[in-house]
Amino acid sequence: MTIDKKELLNSCHQLVDEKIALASHTMELAEESAFQESKSSVGDKYETGRAMAQQEKDKASIQLAELRKLKRILTTINPEDARDAVEPGALVQTNMGVFFVATSVGEINVSGEKVFVISPISPLIQAMLGKQKGQKVDLNGRQFEILDIH
Repeated sequence: MTIDKKELLNSCHQLVDEKIALASHTMELAEESAFQESKSSVGDKYETGRAMAQQEKDKASIQLAELRKLKRILTTINPEDARDAVEPGALVQTNMGVFFVATSVGEINVSGEKVFVISPISPLIQAMLGKQKGQKVDLNGRQFEILDIH
């Protein structure tokens, strides 16, 4: 496996930072929209517009809080720590793909390789927790063999 964990972790941080910026921008737009609607005095249309803007703001606020939580989790991972078992911070190569046990960020391409950044509470990682190189895990009729751990 030629994936640099430090580069992978930096890519995760960058992706989450981009999502935080987008959620913040969406929240600002919703606030502006609510402010613009407050200038209107057309009765029901005014109330509907304000309600929709508030819903968008609330949705963006929840998303922003979740993203900040992901960011905090990422900051706890030290890419220099050696791992010999599947645990948070481990980079796990299996016969079905490469998984970085961190938080649910999704798929990232690093050094030309596809890596699934996945939460420790996901069913796959729950089944793999504590397992070591060479061990196998069955999940939903699929067998995952742990080929390497970093």
